[in-house]
Amino acid sequence: LNYCWYQPAGPFYFVMNFPLYATWDLTGVDTATWRLLDIWYHGRLFMSNNVNDAVEQFVAAWDSNDNNIQTAWTLPPDFDTFYGSSDRRDWLKATPPPPMEHLAPPQQFEAQGARFSIGSNNKISYMGWDFQVRWNSNAGPQLYNVNFHGESIAYEISLQEAAALYSGTLPDGAHSRWMDSWWGMADSLTPPSTPYDCPLHSQFLPLAYFWGGYRTEYPQGACVFERTTNQPLRRHYDWNYHYTTGTVNTELVVRTFIAVYNYDYMFDFVFDIQGRLKIVSQTGAYIQGGTPWPSNAKYGVHWSPMTQGQSHSHVFNWKIDMDVLNHADNSWEVKEFVGAEVASEVDQQAGRATVVGGFDVRTTYVERESSPLAHMTPTPYAPKTYAVVQEGTEGLNGANTPRGYHVHLQGAVVDPRMTIPQGRTWFKEALSVTEYKHDEQYSAFYTDGLKLDETPDFDFSSFSQDNASIRRKDLVLWATLGKVHWPRLEDMPQTDYGTTVEVVLEPWNFGWNRANGASHSTYVVDPDGEEGHKTSYVPPVAPVCAPKYERMFNVPEEYHYDYDDYDDVDGDAQAQAKQPTPAFGKKTTQRRARRTR
Repeated sequence: LNYCWYQPAGPFYFVMNFPLYATWDLTGVDTATWRLLDIWYHGRLFMSNNVNDAVEQFVAAWDSNDNNIQTAWTLPPDFDTFYGSSDRRDWLKATPPPPMEHLAPPQQFEAQGARFSIGSNNKISYMGWDFQVRWNSNAGPQLYNVNFHGESIAYEISLQEAAALYSGTLPDGAHSRWMDSWWGMADSLTPPSTPYDCPLHSQFLPLAYFWGGYRTEYPQGACVFERTTNQPLRRHYDWNYHYTTGTVNTELVVRTFIAVYNYDYMFDFVFDIQGRLKIVSQTGAYIQGGTPWPSNAKYGVHWSPMTQGQSHSHVFNWKIDMDVLNHADNSWEVKEFVGAEVASEVDQQAGRATVVGGFDVRTTYVERESSPLAHMTPTPYAPKTYAVVQEGTEGLNGANTPRGYHVHLQGAVVDPRMTIPQGRTWFKEALSVTEYKHDEQYSAFYTDGLKLDETPDFDFSSFSQDNASIRRKDLVLWATLGKVHWPRLEDMPQTDYGTTVEVVLEPWNFGWNRANGASHSTYVVDPDGEEGHKTSYVPPVAPVCAPKYERMFNVPEEYHYDYDDYDDVDGDAQAQAKQPTPAFGKKTTQRRARRTR
């Protein structure tokens, strides 16, 4: 069955649904057999006995204004100017602005030029980091060959799926299960503008992809910039010796935007000087509105007498192919902290029976894919740490400890009890660990959104069925993060980015000491030093002279290249094999026809 609902025309139609729904039976490929089953309008159901019967009943009731059907629901008179418009509100215009609001806000700039470089094939180098950025035709942002100080961390980090799951008693809530890879996340790339989406000192990366039979290139598809966090990476003041020590924190950000119908996703890859990598997903723009029908009212917040913000959740699934040092010798290490009574050894030797509260630490190197420790599900309190480490003598650091990278999820709110589309078990697991296999490249694919009740092309539930070994193997992590969005009046007409969901990869005994120890951003301030006020390792400070940057207000030009022999069935593998230079393509300027939800 297929359910349709309708919205008023206009640029802000996402937030306003008519209380009009139609149910279709679209079984088979012969359109002559498709049938309209019923029409529901503001509590009244018109059912078909033949193709046109429901339409005829609804039209007859409307024309006769049966039970005042024409006035049962109307758009708010100020819908365009208040409920939907992003323009500044009239009542705000009449209110005196806050003092000094007219002044320009603070901005960062590069005091002595960029501290990162962009090479061929979108290879970026920054403070010991080296990696490549790519745009995947299936789902969008990807990183490849991620190294820190010349040593491998990960081979591939890529978005697999972004899903929006709504709830409610009417079809727009009850049947909204959006798999946005089907919508075309790669094809929904929107280039950033400065200074709005990215700082003025940003540099830009060209991004290209294949979709619908031809190649599209954005010369400025992603922005890259360094920023200070305005807080120290570490800091301590010693009360005995009266000195302060710490490190100024800076980060490199690679940022992309995807506008999928009503939602604008913002994805950041964030690299810091300590060796920490954050994969950040955020959602903003318009949410899907609903109808405040009595049975549906508890599933949202009334924005007006005629519309409500519909409750929903966002879920992101990421593939992280970890290659820590030697990719074929990685293990999944889990440390469990179990509450226990711990006796002091000194007290025991002295004959004292002193017992204090504490916890035992149990370290496990998980053997098989089917192990419960290889499948993390969200719990209110989970005292465990997770890391990919290299076992063996060649993987030990100077302290005789396995070197690795710790994995932390911020925003794992998936409920294992939820009803999910068939074969998409990654919805129920915050993190799954599998051995790398050539036929398990994706956990989701853009064709899956057309058949939510069928086994998808990439059935994630089968990835662990062979129960392969994950001890000293090439490991792949599948991380699922999300957030529940309960609408507020502040979300009208557009919601802000607000809460982030993140996968954090950070050094786990990876080096003998901290990576930033030799950085010029490390400082020691000792007022009692020999010079009276001794400051060493001070970060270089340049004269304050803000440079002039070019503002990128307009959307950069996009290029499309058509190829008659292109076959999209094989996806990216075939696309990469056939990727020509722009000189061999036919430049076109038209946009493709958009799909509708």
